Amino acid sequence: MMIAITSFFGVIAFIGLKSIDMGFAVFLGIGTILGAHYGAKLAMTTHSDIIKKIISCILVLVALKLIVDIV
Repeated sequence: MMIAITSFFGVIAFIGLKSIDMGFAVFLGIGTILGAHYGAKLAMTTHSDIIKKIISCILVLVALKLIVDIV
């Protein structure tokens, strides 16, 4: 609960400073809500080893992208 209160006041402060890109924030928020909903459903129906492999593959792809962007 404390994180929610702190986050709320942080958002209010940054909105006041006009430091938040609202278009991106809405896009990110919708993605978070949909990802949480469907991710929870997937976690209930899929074996944990498969989920671990999927997350591992995604992390490897992100790492490769970061390496390529640096070079």
